[in-house]
Amino acid sequence: TAEHVFAAKGYYATSIADVIDAAGISRGTLYLYFDSKADLFHVLVDGFVDKLLACVEGVKLSPDLPAPTQQMYDNIQRVVDLLVENHDLTTVLLREAVGVDDEVDRKLAGFYRFLQGMLVEALQRGAQMGIIRPVNAHIVSTALIGAIKEVLYHYLVVSRVEIPDKKAMASALFDFILGGLLPTREG
Repeated sequence: TAEHVFAAKGYYATSIADVIDAAGISRGTLYLYFDSKADLFHVLVDGFVDKLLACVEGVKLSPDLPAPTQQMYDNIQRVVDLLVENHDLTTVLLREAVGVDDEVDRKLAGFYRFLQGMLVEALQRGAQMGIIRPVNAHIVSTALIGAIKEVLYHYLVVSRVEIPDKKAMASALFDFILGGLLPTREG
């Protein structure tokens, strides 16, 4: 319930009274579980960051595993699925979570550092293997994270449209990430 209220009203405009009214519980019941609005928000952010971390897996090289590009696509698909399926919390995180307080900022920065580290490693390893061309892995990983965030921000927060096909969104992001905007050799 709190996710929905935070998404609808915004973190700062939401009061504890808004949450307890929407949840149909007493103030005392809420305070049995949470010390404050900030505590409630931290619990939501912690759980969501944990889910995000769990759905991003390092690319592994093994003959019995899918190709590295398939593993990369699977990561993007899992992230898109999670963010779209958790529309309310994604909206809050993309729209206004940064700057709520230092603890939330640290948690989100930690998640992005983890994700960027995985991407840097994957980009460097991919270049060594000849799968991709050599790039500045730190800049490109930041751009990739930014591209995914901006697409989701546009659809979930700005346009507030239902994403009809999560697979199509993941495929378009994957195609952009790996292919950029240059035509294919056949094209």
